[in-house]
Amino acid sequence: MKIFSYLFIILSAATLFAASGCSCSSHQSEAPASDIKEVSPEIKAAAIAAADSVIALGNDETALNEKLLDVRASIYSLSVARGEKAGKDFEFVFLHHITENCDSLARVLF
Repeated sequence: MKIFSYLFIILSAATLFAASGCSCSSHQSEAPASDIKEVSPEIKAAAIAAADSVIALGNDETALNEKLLDVRASIYSLSVARGEKAGKDFEFVFLHHITENCDSLARVLF
């Protein structure tokens, strides 16, 4: 049950970061990728590596929460540095990879 409260906190914080980052961003807003083939190889590789590290944690709830915070921070940093589309593409590939490779974790997280 703790994981749901942590997930809620993480998603709330991410929403606040995204809202504040989007309101002052100088980058043009582009639609995120709708297919994994549209994502740049560099972002795809980083997102898959992050997803694999989350999957590898197994049932270690504390480590999982810490890693998810790191992933949210990476998404935010990428959005600031390379534009909102890059952050959304990273998140898209990350979620897709977890859903495809660890269905049980995906059900708990999403």
